[in-house]
Amino acid sequence: MDSSRFDALARAAAAGTSRRSVLKGLAAGFAATLLKLGAPGTVAAQNTVPLGGQCSGLGANSDCSQAGGSVVCSDNGVSRDGQFNCCRNAGGACTADFHCCGGAVCVNGTCGGGGGTGGRGLGSECTSTSQCGQSGGAVVCASNGVAADGARNCCRNTGGACSADLQCCANLFCVNGTCGGTSSGPAPSSGLALSAQCTSSQQCTQVGGATVCADNGFDGDGPLNCCRNQGGACTGINYSADCCGGLYCVGGVCTNNTSGGLAIGAACSQTGQCSQASGAAVCASNGFDSDGQLNCCRNNGGACTQDNNCCGGLFCGNGVCGTGGGTGGTIGLGGQCAATGECNQDGGAVFCDSNGIASDGALNCCRYEGGGCATGSQCCGGLDCANGVCSPIGGGGQGGGNIGLGGECAADGECTAQGGASFCRDNGISTDGRLNCCRFEGGSCVGGSGCCAGLLCVEGRCA
Repeated sequence: MDSSRFDALARAAAAGTSRRSVLKGLAAGFAATLLKLGAPGTVAAQNTVPLGGQCSGLGANSDCSQAGGSVVCSDNGVSRDGQFNCCRNAGGACTADFHCCGGAVCVNGTCGGGGGTGGRGLGSECTSTSQCGQSGGAVVCASNGVAADGARNCCRNTGGACSADLQCCANLFCVNGTCGGTSSGPAPSSGLALSAQCTSSQQCTQVGGATVCADNGFDGDGPLNCCRNQGGACTGINYSADCCGGLYCVGGVCTNNTSGGLAIGAACSQTGQCSQASGAAVCASNGFDSDGQLNCCRNNGGACTQDNNCCGGLFCGNGVCGTGGGTGGTIGLGGQCAATGECNQDGGAVFCDSNGIASDGALNCCRYEGGGCATGSQCCGGLDCANGVCSPIGGGGQGGGNIGLGGECAADGECTAQGGASFCRDNGISTDGRLNCCRFEGGSCVGGSGCCAGLLCVEGRCA
């Protein structure tokens, strides 16, 4: 069987079921064989891989950085970023869905949700979100602020339906059948100070704003501390024990993005750490292996002074990140590689990553969703080449529906294709629903809600 027919069969099999179960299963089988034969691979140094980064195998937890809370090496439910990734289980701190293992999603800075169908009712004691029934709306396993019924219970966050206070998470109350308000019972006026260890939200002072008992992302001060969620008042700069896990203290307010302090080119683990002072910056690979796996960098059109200021396969030319102006690599699309810097950047950004085809090597020069292509082997894992564009296997992601950018959705096909392909994904805004029609890097936009999680709308483009 020639390689093109094999590739077609592999991709057809993946299209017939979930990308996570078949594509990764197929890749895993071949990868295991290649490893036994001594095929080249990447071995991660202990405790260095950040959240979302690829790790060496299921249960290889020592690969992963444990900063900010327990991290394991497992499947994070995203097919295009490798078979196993450093991720957190339900209850762990996060800033994006790919930081959470399996089907869990990032909700208000904590891994949970994911549409599970567990059977425990609202208010019932639990240890993970998957145990909680999702009938009637999203339910998570967290503190409901009532110490007498256990450390964690099945509860709903702001806006969720309820009939009693104990069905609402943390310091929320059930007001007119909805979790939110602060008037169904007296909020404590004194108690444990911000960052103090706690076991329930009722122990925490509410002076100065709503405070909950949760993981604040610091290992040295205990598993649970009195902290504030996004929008809450805080003291300190960037990492602050006053803010719950995954949030930063910026200008006296807990936030999940916009104004970190790290300079362009500095090593990072998430976008919120990067300074946005001179233009949008993200935490991603800048194509250089010697300065860390992830760095604060700018996408196409961003200001720069040298190549390592630019993400992925981009170069700094005349003070602007772009596809020209650098030396580039010599390896063409689909060719085996060991680092992004080896890949030729003609025609658009190219990355050294898995293309989901085990027979042509562990890593290949490929493009992410939305990149130009001629064959499926030129698209990174989980993607195929459709109409000259790298798109999700199975045909999703081209839109064609009538839901506009930023609107709530349940599937890619519901999203508009006017102005370019749009996708049903997390846009990183917790207040407008779990999934929204949005665009990936380079897509047109008019506001931040139209860009998928981790991206900002900069001069009409998601970046």
